[in-house]
Amino acid sequence: MAGSRGLRNQRLIRPLSHSPSSWHVFFFTFACSVSSLLLLFWDYHGQLHSFLSPSLKMWKDKMLRNDAAPVSVELDMNSNCKIYQDVHRLLHYPEESKIAIYFNKERNCAQPQLIGRLSGRALTTITWETSYYNIPDDDEEEEEAEETEVSNLVPATETHHDNNINETKDVLLGHYRVPQSGTYFLEIIAIMCEDLQYDAEFTGTCLVDPNQHRLTQDGVFINAMMTPPPPSTQHDTSNIIGYWWHHDGGVELNETLIPLYTRYQPQGCRSDSTLYHCSLASDLTRFDNYQFKFSTAQYDDDQLSTILEGKIDKICIEGASHARMLRGHMAAVLANLNSRGVHVAELDFANETRFASDFDEAKINFIIAKNCSKVIVTTGQWDAGWPNDRPTLFPEYEQILNKTIPLMLKMFTAANIQVYHVSTHYNPIGDIIGSCPPKDWRSPRVIDMYNTIEKRVCDEYGMPWIDTNDIMGIMWDRAADWCHYDDVSSDMEAKYILGRTFTP
Repeated sequence: MAGSRGLRNQRLIRPLSHSPSSWHVFFFTFACSVSSLLLLFWDYHGQLHSFLSPSLKMWKDKMLRNDAAPVSVELDMNSNCKIYQDVHRLLHYPEESKIAIYFNKERNCAQPQLIGRLSGRALTTITWETSYYNIPDDDEEEEEAEETEVSNLVPATETHHDNNINETKDVLLGHYRVPQSGTYFLEIIAIMCEDLQYDAEFTGTCLVDPNQHRLTQDGVFINAMMTPPPPSTQHDTSNIIGYWWHHDGGVELNETLIPLYTRYQPQGCRSDSTLYHCSLASDLTRFDNYQFKFSTAQYDDDQLSTILEGKIDKICIEGASHARMLRGHMAAVLANLNSRGVHVAELDFANETRFASDFDEAKINFIIAKNCSKVIVTTGQWDAGWPNDRPTLFPEYEQILNKTIPLMLKMFTAANIQVYHVSTHYNPIGDIIGSCPPKDWRSPRVIDMYNTIEKRVCDEYGMPWIDTNDIMGIMWDRAADWCHYDDVSSDMEAKYILGRTFTP
């Protein structure tokens, strides 16, 4: 199993210049024993800090966190990856819960778009910053920069250029947060070689071949520490809905924990998915060992039953096939909760709402006639999908929402109906999404931009936007048919939406 390498960054303990005497050995052993007993006494009683001096408390803190731990650990990379030659180094900074990728300035993949996932006791994603940092192209200075805390790196836009320094390394930082300290497998994949700007014409933009998209070597893992929630920044992860936990969440790294690698559909596997390389890449059992747990009890069955008790409501979920899927799972959740007063309206296939532009006055009146008290809107799948042989580009999508969102708010509010918009789901990399040029554009970066637009427009007009990405996004490659999440993911999403729509 490949692991972490490059331990030259650790502080090495130098050997003694002469052999220790038995007295040295005895004293050292005695000192270690006393130290251990003192730490155990502290942890058992939890009161020792009240009379310890600040210096002794600092000593205790350093002992517990193993201050000899490396500032950074270099991680193995996959030489078969498309961007392997573009990356100088891949480092993990354990104490800062960050991953740093050092890119060569001259590279084939100009603006690599990455997805990172940690799998172990739980699943979590890596949030990548949107801008690079610079370091100088001087071996000694570069090594010093890589061994310092990544928070000391200078953003590329703020670098003071020196005529004596030729800057050739771009550093991209990723942030993660784990709910429990431990060993986690790390996978980083490159999905695109260019960033999709708002005005991009991405119809012909291809994904990186999934057979060559994994940057990390097979079996690479990191030792991640549970840290307090960060300050409120763009990387704030303190409001996470919950986590997908391994069924044996307390076990150490052994045979029961295996890496959760990205599932995809290789080209040519649609006609015969039983071929070995097809079944290996598309196998669904990799997800079976994980179950979702909410961070708060608000969305658990007991609490939901209490919230829904005495309510008389009819819920309309409007959209196309993803709305039908959500409707089925929400109906099953309500039945399991024995909710007698809250139910979900049937969604007529012939009258489903496929494109965002379909939410016109006639469609809204049709929905109002169903006599629903709450309407949940889903959009984006058909706009980014294959039916029109082209995607709805980002400016056009925002223009459409700027017409439909205020219209829905006006008409539904006048009819005393509460309306909510739910985030658009990712789709796994199926063969038509992964083809080049693509025949379907529901790739992660496109959906990310759609969701950014949806939230922006909803916030502007005051429509509640329910983001279920903490539930669905971490399992984005799970949909069995490469589109619809007909599994426990949709159960958890339905519970979260119920909790959000019925809680003041």
